[in-house]
Amino acid sequence: MKFAFLLFTLLFTGLSNILAQQQTDTLQIINIPGKGYTWDGNYLNSKRMKAVLLSNDEASGVYRNALANRNTAFTFLITGSVILAGGLIYDRSVGLYKVAGGFFILLALPVWTIYDVRTDKAVEIYNDGIIQKKAAEKSVSFGLNSGGIGISFNF
Repeated sequence: MKFAFLLFTLLFTGLSNILAQQQTDTLQIINIPGKGYTWDGNYLNSKRMKAVLLSNDEASGVYRNALANRNTAFTFLITGSVILAGGLIYDRSVGLYKVAGGFFILLALPVWTIYDVRTDKAVEIYNDGIIQKKAAEKSVSFGLNSGGIGISFNF
């Protein structure tokens, strides 16, 4: 009876613990199209993303460059909007202000695209840098030992 109870306990409680082991030691950043990035179930804004990427020097450097591109794009967009608004207020015809404002606004688009590309690259570098643990083979086997027949759990 004692043997049956021990066998039942090992098979049903021990096996679930063996199968519950994780294969990675850290979490990856996941890109959700149209919504942004998540890590550990939380959405990442720029501050959180920067904090997460600090553990990988290369990814952190690429992301800092991406943030510089984002700031440049915002500067171009605001400058272009102000110049365009000034041109609309002071001169109703197509003038130098409207052309210059439109130029700055259009210039912000490729710079923002570079920001997106560099952010994706930083996330890729971070995720590739995560060391995957090699999961040991998990097995349950019956075998003979010095005391008779036994169950062996390997994990």
